[in-house]
Amino acid sequence: MKAYQIIKNYIDENGIKMSYVADGIGMPRELLRRSLDGTRALKADEFIKICAILSLDLTDFDTRERASA
Repeated sequence: MKAYQIIKNYIDENGIKMSYVADGIGMPRELLRRSLDGTRALKADEFIKICAILSLDLTDFDTRERASA
């Protein structure tokens, strides 16, 4: 699973509004939507800000662990 998919799933599963994330990181909502739909690549600084606002860390993105589950 790709990083943007993990973030999108986390937002959906926890009932977090996209507007909360977009406004919290200072990103236009449409840009965030396209990034989490996979039609636009997330930049590293955007990824870091999103992880910070959602309290996600790199272990949440360990694909080896997810593949064996």
